[in-house]
Amino acid sequence: REPMAYFKAALNTHTALEPVSDDDLDSGNLHGSKALILPDSKVLPEKFRSRMQDEIERGLRVLATMEPGTRDYFGKKIGTELLFEGSGLRSAGEIRTQKPWLIRWKNGKLEFEEPVPDADAKYLSFMDGPLENWIGENIHARLASLSRPVEERQMKCLRDDENSVHFPFEAVRIEASGEWKVLAGFKYLDAGSGKWRESPAILSRRFGNGEVIYLAFRLATCTEINPVWFRKLTEKLFRLLAAHEKTIEIKAPPCVKAVCFRQSGDRIIHLVNDLSPQPDDMFLEERIAVPVEITLKDVDATRVSVPVCGGTAVTADRSGNTTVSCAAMRDRMVLRIGEPRQKTSP
Repeated sequence: REPMAYFKAALNTHTALEPVSDDDLDSGNLHGSKALILPDSKVLPEKFRSRMQDEIERGLRVLATMEPGTRDYFGKKIGTELLFEGSGLRSAGEIRTQKPWLIRWKNGKLEFEEPVPDADAKYLSFMDGPLENWIGENIHARLASLSRPVEERQMKCLRDDENSVHFPFEAVRIEASGEWKVLAGFKYLDAGSGKWRESPAILSRRFGNGEVIYLAFRLATCTEINPVWFRKLTEKLFRLLAAHEKTIEIKAPPCVKAVCFRQSGDRIIHLVNDLSPQPDDMFLEERIAVPVEITLKDVDATRVSVPVCGGTAVTADRSGNTTVSCAAMRDRMVLRIGEPRQKTSP
């Protein structure tokens, strides 16, 4: 589910993502990209793990979640240090929180539900301030998946203030060296001690010319709890990840979804207007059209074609970038970027 969460985020944020295999990582083939996502990749190829720090120091940017690089191909745990040896980031185990108390109004009285129902999900709260400042908006989510009927709820392990972000998800406690910068943190009621604890939730660290952004929780859960919060968070993460690498920039309304893949050596960008799947008997001209603009960095205009979508314009600027624009995309656009032409001897 974790990889699919990132692909969903890419569709919504118009970010070009391509899958890479273990063989790709071992051989250093990232399809020309300088950014890599490791979605809870507990097993990492040995060759890649051994040279990951060198790759990052040369400029690779990595976004990772949960416990990457902590198990071998047989599922056996090989350590607690995340990513690679010397990362300065260790997992201290799963965060376990006390279960919530459910309170309901019955026959004119408040009743506590006993026994407290089992719940697989974790109940945590992001600490106030850092997360709101980091994503730029005060968005908070309330749990909606508890048993019904519940007219009133008391989440024993959550705070009731307005600024917290509350939802259930899996998370791990993290021990980080001083080189890591904590961007956001958790606050939770620990199941073992019954005391409030704090732990880093989102961290970053520079290694030479590159950087690692790390999330101590499973991102996939956010897609189900609060789609708005999920979109804001992933937009921020992708901006950080591509801070120095904007080879493809797509400007389009949120209703447009984007997916990128390769076909016979060419790169394909497929845009779909979510406002277009209206009744089959509706004329295409009557569907709602939206403006779209795609900027391709360092791509010659002669390599670009648009086999699907009429009314598009392909222009090149003096800096070597190509822009594909459509003032009214009603249904979809398919854009093909061909391989660079081989130089021939005179």
